[in-house]
Amino acid sequence: LLVKLSTNIKDKPTILNQQNKAGKTALQIALEKKHDNIAKELLDNGADKTINAGQLSEEMKNKLNELSTKP
Repeated sequence: LLVKLSTNIKDKPTILNQQNKAGKTALQIALEKKHDNIAKELLDNGADKTINAGQLSEEMKNKLNELSTKP
């Protein structure tokens, strides 16, 4: 499912960066739930890591930086 999802959204970053009613993006939710593989896939497909970045805990910021630098 994730591979199929990434194929469909790769050229549509606005979908990746949509926010829910609480203002959270899919990337933020993936980080909160510790779904590193999903967070990495979102980053690889253009998710904006700066949206509401100030609201992330230090642990989530560190994980985001780690995932952002992984090949």
